[in-house]
Amino acid sequence: MTCKHTVIAAAIATALSFAHVAPASAQTASSIVMSEGVAGTVIGRVKESSRGVYLDGAVITLNGSQAITQRDGSFRITGVAPGRHTLRVDYLGFQAQDIAIEVGESQGLNVEIELRSTNAVGGALELDRIDVRASRDAQAMALNQQRTSTNYVNVVSADLLGQFPDNNIAESTQRIPGVSIERDQGEGRYVTVRGAPKEYTTVSLDGVPLANPDGTSRGVELDTIPSDVIAALEVTKAITPDMDGDAIGGNINIRTQSALDRDGLTLRASAAMGEYQLGSGDNERYNATIGNRFGADKNIGILFSASRSKQGRFTDNVETLYGGVNGGLAPTEIQIKDYEGTRTRTGLTGRFDFRIDPGNLVYLVASDANFKDHEFRDNLVITLDQHTTASDQTTGNARATFDKELRERTYDKSIRTYNLGGEHVVGEDWKFDWQASQSKATKETYPRMQYIFRSTVRPRMEYD
Repeated sequence: MTCKHTVIAAAIATALSFAHVAPASAQTASSIVMSEGVAGTVIGRVKESSRGVYLDGAVITLNGSQAITQRDGSFRITGVAPGRHTLRVDYLGFQAQDIAIEVGESQGLNVEIELRSTNAVGGALELDRIDVRASRDAQAMALNQQRTSTNYVNVVSADLLGQFPDNNIAESTQRIPGVSIERDQGEGRYVTVRGAPKEYTTVSLDGVPLANPDGTSRGVELDTIPSDVIAALEVTKAITPDMDGDAIGGNINIRTQSALDRDGLTLRASAAMGEYQLGSGDNERYNATIGNRFGADKNIGILFSASRSKQGRFTDNVETLYGGVNGGLAPTEIQIKDYEGTRTRTGLTGRFDFRIDPGNLVYLVASDANFKDHEFRDNLVITLDQHTTASDQTTGNARATFDKELRERTYDKSIRTYNLGGEHVVGEDWKFDWQASQSKATKETYPRMQYIFRSTVRPRMEYD
């Protein structure tokens, strides 16, 4: 292990040592009801009991009216008559809870609700040999957001994405039904939804359209963004009136992490190192996230997330091109490729949230992603012409021309996004959202050197 690796590993271990890890235990679901706010209005938040993570997509039912919790677990129901009522909370993977409330004549209610996972129910069936529970909560959160959406949306949470060896956002989206990716040297780059061309799919970060490093195409190069700095991926296959109209095939929204998504300190870190079997190239990956809530009411959240990966990639293959010869097909070019390159990704995201009161939120998000691909491309090209009359696509004889190509080039791509926004409840029936944002992308190629050596000897070759 190099000195650099040792320092990084020691830093991560030190950070983790300051995090208090509570022992796993079955916690009882509970609720706190307080008289507060505008008369006839019931507000509150829903979270799960074991980790304090706020639940997005919970269904709140009160006297036939329904509300859906937001990403910070908050909900609001207006026009509630004074008197006794039963508030029901329903969330896939968690025990439903009925809460008795009493709304007064002059004040509303603020309800804090904790749900207990069905995984901790004492009467649950436990198998003799296998007990699967690792990704259940992560899947439940994504499924609840899909269930309560007003249109066709697929959601994959960051906790679930962390179980897959995806290097970038493009590869993460391939886990979603109806989504496919285009690859570059085996690594995902472009995303297509429902088989439509990649140019018909738009990409956004917290609702802000992302700039594209490639100015010649509308298809966003998603291999630029690492998959470790996001909270969730949302793929919308049927756009709604509040979305930009250029999402013909669909929209992919990258949702950033927020410190207000859970109670207390957020601290995650990981480090991985390995070696590729082909070419013995290094494979390194590091990421860390730290965030916390501040203020007397814990209504201010600050979170930073960083990621870096480095891959020594090798390509060793033979490609054959065919053309029309003697009324049929025959090989016209053979390329023997030997590529060697290093791909480096870095990502940094910072988010500030200020929950002024239950009906007003202001946030600021800054994100920077960089992708650098330095590659040496050695290629031996054998061009075949003047085929004999008996030549076909499997056997034959032709004149050969030999070209040796040597290339060196570096792609340096970056996407930088800033987003200032707010969410405000106005009166009993209106919600006002606003955003001021900028997204900028750059792509540079340096150095770009190419040499071609051609042999003057053109012998005849047999192929089979």
